[in-house]
Amino acid sequence: MARRGLDLRGLGCLHGGAQVVERLGRALVKDRKVVPTWLGVLITFHVVCLGWILFRAETFDLAMQMLVGLGRFEGFSLLTPFVLALIVGGLAMHGLPPRAVEGLAERLKTAPSPTLGILIGLAILLVEAMRPEGVAPFIYFQF
Repeated sequence: MARRGLDLRGLGCLHGGAQVVERLGRALVKDRKVVPTWLGVLITFHVVCLGWILFRAETFDLAMQMLVGLGRFEGFSLLTPFVLALIVGGLAMHGLPPRAVEGLAERLKTAPSPTLGILIGLAILLVEAMRPEGVAPFIYFQF
């Protein structure tokens, strides 16, 4: 089935180009400690996510609207204050010391059932608040 809209054959070039940049960077910098592992992971994650935007958008104009919308709070914006708070909170949780995480796990083990039920309910509401409206279409049916 042919896909209407944006021609995505160039996304293979995005992937290949990212690999070339990574390999050249690795060859130029023999000491792997110059660029920390976490920075490489962060860059890779963002390249993949930006590629998904191009992959999913039906037109190039829509892809550009989405990319521009990532950085503003009015109009067609993907980065709302709520989403930004979730991102910052998630990143902050990754920075917690192991002892704090273990302490939280111990407290949850001994928490009463009603407390656990409330926490699970809040987690479900958080997931529900983040999901898009309607049923997300299977993106591979577009080809």
